Amino acid sequence: MLWLSHTHAASASLAAVRLDHWLADGPCLCVAQHSSLSIVSLTSVHGAPGDTAVYPPLSCVLRMPLNARILTIQAVPAVAGSDAHRTDRIAVLTDHPVPRLLVLRPATAAEVAQQENKSSPWSRIITEVALDLAEASRPPAELGLGLAIEKAVATSPSLASVWTVSHVYRGQLQVMPLSQAGAAQDKRVSDVGAAFLVRLPHPVLIGMTFLERQGDAPTSVLALLSLSSKPSKIPGFGEQCLPVLSFHRLDGASQQLESVPWGAPRRAPVHTDPSSSSETGSASTGRASGPGKRGKRQPSAVGRRLDAKERNAREQEWADDPLTRAHVPLPHDDALGAHLLCGVPAAAGGGVIVFCEHCVLYVPPPGTSTQRGAKTDANVTTKAKQHGSENTQRQKRRRLHPEDDELEQDSVSVDDTMPQLLRIGVKKPMCVVASTVVHDYAPRDQANASPCVPIVFATSDGRLYVLVLYGDASGKNECWSPRGLRIACIGSSSTAAGPNGLTYIGEGFVHVSSALSDSVLLYAPALVDGEVDALAAPQSSPVTTGAATEASQLFIVRRWTNIGPVVDFVVDRGDSDKSDVSGIYERTITCSGAGPQCSLRVVRSGVSADEIGALSLPECLQVFAVDKWTEDASASSTALIILCYASHTQILAPAADGFQDVSDTFAGVGLNLGTRALHVKPVRGWQDSSFQDYGFVYVAAEKVYAVSRSSGGDLRVHTWAPPGQEPRSEILCCDVNSVGKVLVGLQSGHLASLAFSSDGARDERMAEFPTALATASLLPGADEYAVVGTWEPHGLMLVRSQDLTPIAGGEDALVALDAPITSVLATTFDPQSNDVHVIAGLDSGDIVVFRVEKGTSAPALHKVKSMNLGHQPVSLTRFPTGGLSAVPEGAGVLALGVKSLVVYMVGGQLCFSELRYSHVRSATPLQVTLQPEQSTEPVLALVVQDQVIFTLLHSLQQLDIRTVPLGASQPTAIQRLPSAHVLAVNTWQAHAHERGEEVFGHVRLFSDQSLQELHSYQLQRNERPNCMTSVTVGDEDLLVVGTGFNDPKRLETTSGRILGFRVQSEKDAVGVKSLSPVFATDVPGNVYASTSIGGRLVAAVDAQVIVYAVQRDKETGELSISVCSRWGCSFIASCLANSVKDRNVLVVGDAMRSLTVLSVDHDTGEITELARDLDPYWTTAVETYDDKAQQYLGSDIAMNVFVSKRIPIVASNAIDAPAKDSWSRVMRRDACFHYGDMINKFERVDLLEPLSVAPDASQIRFCTAAGSLGALTKLPQSLSEMLDCVQTAMTRVMPSCGNIPVEE
Repeated sequence: MLWLSHTHAASASLAAVRLDHWLADGPCLCVAQHSSLSIVSLTSVHGAPGDTAVYPPLSCVLRMPLNARILTIQAVPAVAGSDAHRTDRIAVLTDHPVPRLLVLRPATAAEVAQQENKSSPWSRIITEVALDLAEASRPPAELGLGLAIEKAVATSPSLASVWTVSHVYRGQLQVMPLSQAGAAQDKRVSDVGAAFLVRLPHPVLIGMTFLERQGDAPTSVLALLSLSSKPSKIPGFGEQCLPVLSFHRLDGASQQLESVPWGAPRRAPVHTDPSSSSETGSASTGRASGPGKRGKRQPSAVGRRLDAKERNAREQEWADDPLTRAHVPLPHDDALGAHLLCGVPAAAGGGVIVFCEHCVLYVPPPGTSTQRGAKTDANVTTKAKQHGSENTQRQKRRRLHPEDDELEQDSVSVDDTMPQLLRIGVKKPMCVVASTVVHDYAPRDQANASPCVPIVFATSDGRLYVLVLYGDASGKNECWSPRGLRIACIGSSSTAAGPNGLTYIGEGFVHVSSALSDSVLLYAPALVDGEVDALAAPQSSPVTTGAATEASQLFIVRRWTNIGPVVDFVVDRGDSDKSDVSGIYERTITCSGAGPQCSLRVVRSGVSADEIGALSLPECLQVFAVDKWTEDASASSTALIILCYASHTQILAPAADGFQDVSDTFAGVGLNLGTRALHVKPVRGWQDSSFQDYGFVYVAAEKVYAVSRSSGGDLRVHTWAPPGQEPRSEILCCDVNSVGKVLVGLQSGHLASLAFSSDGARDERMAEFPTALATASLLPGADEYAVVGTWEPHGLMLVRSQDLTPIAGGEDALVALDAPITSVLATTFDPQSNDVHVIAGLDSGDIVVFRVEKGTSAPALHKVKSMNLGHQPVSLTRFPTGGLSAVPEGAGVLALGVKSLVVYMVGGQLCFSELRYSHVRSATPLQVTLQPEQSTEPVLALVVQDQVIFTLLHSLQQLDIRTVPLGASQPTAIQRLPSAHVLAVNTWQAHAHERGEEVFGHVRLFSDQSLQELHSYQLQRNERPNCMTSVTVGDEDLLVVGTGFNDPKRLETTSGRILGFRVQSEKDAVGVKSLSPVFATDVPGNVYASTSIGGRLVAAVDAQVIVYAVQRDKETGELSISVCSRWGCSFIASCLANSVKDRNVLVVGDAMRSLTVLSVDHDTGEITELARDLDPYWTTAVETYDDKAQQYLGSDIAMNVFVSKRIPIVASNAIDAPAKDSWSRVMRRDACFHYGDMINKFERVDLLEPLSVAPDASQIRFCTAAGSLGALTKLPQSLSEMLDCVQTAMTRVMPSCGNIPVEE
């Protein structure tokens, strides 16, 4: 049995809606992700009933998982009614194979109290509607899948119900009346039995929207944008496959879609056929006949050709049909690119916005006066005539067949009395993916400004625009009608996921839901400051062509990470061979994103942190912080930041505009800043007094300084100097506790203990050791003991604070270490416990953790764990863990080396988490409150390279995701080369064609540690890199890239290349590496996948699997490849995978015929087909599941995961009984389930810690289009049965929304 688990859940966002009455004390945002709903607070709010927590703004209040893939969501706002029942609702539309319509609302406190399982997220959610939309006889819709809910609910409390329309099947709509939310609770559940199906006027629907109800209209108007199914020349009704706009009303009594007339009655066009003397049509055989004409070949599917009389009769019949009058005669050239609708508020005249490829159109609602435009502007009708005439001439020149001369004489009249459309053109083609209405816009000068409504819309290239509809100033205090349009670009952001991907929250804030990059909350000042008024200048005619202009900027308020779509990934476990270390350092590097914001993402389980600022400070070695002392520790703040350099020390104080250098102030009172400080420790006070402001102990090589500052600003400095003469009296190590007790180790081997009072140093003690001391640390909570480290021999020992003598005598006093010690830190992780741990950092890059065991006689050091952080000395820093989620308040330790590690304790167990930064020189905690309403989370100042980075910690036990931006260069494949310590990435500028630029692919080289780009190799023009792998030739690892040439003039790729690269280091620069090409081979097709097997290269080129031998010329040393063998699959070899245990087995995924198992001969490279699965599925990823049982794993384009097995010839109950030659060529499906997401890659990895019940078990990692990272683990039968019972019991105890079975 395969057990599926996720290391990272799907993070793609699809839609979002604002809910004002979902939470009791504030608005919230409901965000729909792949298969879950998240309630995000917009203010500081309490949770749902039964949840007593207080949530700060923009935090997730509730996450609701579904056992289905979400298509979209819509809000059903509450209406004016009983305040006790005034709640918003959410309508959720789920995807195939069993689509459903769900209507959810929050549970009341009484309903939550009645729930048996209050811990379930669904205990606070009530499912009002769970409508099954499955229609086995209908094909699923390919375009326009969505949901529309009748608008104007909030202003129509008298209505008993509103219409909910969903589209999931081709040619029909599912309609359901949804009861209003103002009624009593027992009467609010909608009648699912009243739902009915209506037939669409055209089978293919592009989009739909309800127009807001105007006045006392009995029902709202539904606008449909469809692909015409009528071969008509009536404007707006045809031609076939042309996008057409129509208006309709829903009739619940007849359960029909009624046509709503728009404009004047239509006139049928007249077709003439002067070349034909007969009035009857004849069946066409594909050849034109007649005297003096030679027959020409025509497609055999041309069908019956109608003569002019028959076509005129058909056109007249369509013209008399009320359905035809419901269509809007859009300009032909504009209608060709129509793709999205947006309803206009009723106060602005209603109607609908039609977004086209080259323009934006405003269509007034049905019932608009046909002479309105002509009365307003005398030029409107004239220009409309000219525009229509031009379109008519263009239509005349368009022919269905070259020889149809009669079509040139067809005439299409445009009625001059039709309601006028408003049009604004754009210079470059655009694809609008989402739009939202700004409902609270107020002009800056409301007294004199014309009324206007801004509409924010997003395009596929990530740009955001504002479309402004403006009217006459006379109609500003009442319902008005648009008189003009303007467009302004306000910036760029993530690409919106779909029609509901943009959500205007209010006060200038716009939420962008993205499935291709991060979802963001944006602030647009132009929507608040009234700056769009400048765009609403009257124009001479509504039919104009304008250019989008830059209006303002966008500011990112919050970013929600989305790593989808993930097309490829690698698992990196670092350089360590130890399993306990590699588990901590394991990370997954993904090729993420599409569109204008692509990236590499580094996903690992560790410390979740965000950078909140940085200072450029070259040559800074250490950083320390001094906090102000207060009775309430949570109210303290950082007063000083001390920066240590090689030859001096600098002191900074926070100021209103950054930081202020106050070094001269402290130097003036005797503090020596001309040398580097060894240690700085803030203290609460001296042993006989407390501070009124702050104090700290500053330790330099020659002296110890005790500095205090009163509330009046007076500074006092006390000093202590070691006795003796230089250099034997130089201070080498020290430690300070919170009350000013100081432990100092001298070069002479002496250990000194002293404590400062308000009058100076006192209680001075000193003891001599036979060797120089390397480190020293005071034990917290145990003032009678301390720990010191020695150089020779390398070790640690415990000493008594009273006389500074070792606790145990002789050799027993020293705990030996394997390398010189560079730092030591004694700490109590849990303040509720008396357990003390000692952590030693070694010169070799190791850390060793000891526990102080307090026996009956004397304490001793007991080794607990050791780990490696690289090959550089390790330093240690203590920081508070208060405010971190899932970690008790206490102390944590930062271990800094090549890698950074956090050591902390949870539930009495030591835990280790990696911090994303490497080569950190120093770190210190800061007391910073970023937002008063938020709990204080730790802030660290880290010295990394040439800057000090300020980092906010969120959690120590969470996935941490680092982003390496790639811009518009989409990563298509990634490969790790451990021998060269680099990552190779293929990138492709997918949207360069849209910008009119030349398109180039690149092979880019990154450091596997810092992810810094080292080199970029540019491919030929229009050459797309698709895949990459590594091949070992002798002792050298080569990078191999497969490409395909994407010619814009061709529909498919017909040629490509296989390129080989060597990673070479630059002689004059350390750490600088580049790609050097070593061979290139042209192939007759697209290289879809590649891998290596038995030292050979295997490439999937269109329908062929080709095995290449990589050869080196003995004389020149040059490399080349030659074909060993070829094998052809059914359609396209889409993916490849080689077996880990059986080195000769190759699994091939076919785009039409599932998968095939091949064998590659080790000596000759010949391909032999072993077995083939003939199920008709487009396979997207394959991997070996079980070599012994001959089972193979695959995923297909229908989002299924399956296991295919070769049938054994000799039946046996034992798995390993059949020999290799006893397996049949026939395969069968052993298992299959619908996963609900597109899996793009499988990769087998070994378990870090083998399962006790399955020592040989391994994992298969995978990535998906929605941003999921998961693992499939094979479990034994007994464990599988137990987990299956647990899963079944959980589904019964914790039912999901709508009781959707988990099996679906």
